[in-house]
Amino acid sequence: MRYYSTQRPVGPGTFPKPEGNKVVELHNFYGKTFCEELGREAWGYIDYEQALSPEQAASYELTPAKRVAEYIVYRCPDGSLLLDWDGTLWKSGYPAYPKHRCTEVERGYSEGGMALPKLHAAMKEKYLKEGGRD
Repeated sequence: MRYYSTQRPVGPGTFPKPEGNKVVELHNFYGKTFCEELGREAWGYIDYEQALSPEQAASYELTPAKRVAEYIVYRCPDGSLLLDWDGTLWKSGYPAYPKHRCTEVERGYSEGGMALPKLHAAMKEKYLKEGGRD
C-alpha cells in the first residue's frame, strides 16, 4: 500500500515502522512534485506490504494513495446484480449466485473505499431500470 508524504521529504523519523509490516520501497522526488494519483503535491512516497492504520498514517501526516481497480457488474439468472471490484464481490439480491453463472454487463475502473457503496448504488439504479430486480 502506497502512502505519500505531503509535508516533508521521506527520511528517518518521518514514517512508521510497524512490526510485521515491511517497507517495500521508499522514494523521494526531486522536490515537491504534483502526483496525479493523489491530486496534489507530495515530497515522496513509501510503499508498505500492508495498509497502515488510519491513526498511524495520520500521526506521520502520510496520505494514502487512492486505490483504483477494475470493477465488473454481473447480472445473475434471477436479475439481481453482483459488483466485483478487484476480486471482491459486492452482492445485491438473493439468492447468491457464483459469478460464473452470471452475465457480465459492464466493466470499468473505480476507486475503492467509500467510493464503492456509491458505485454499487449507481449500478443498481442503472440496471434495475433495465429490468433487473433488487
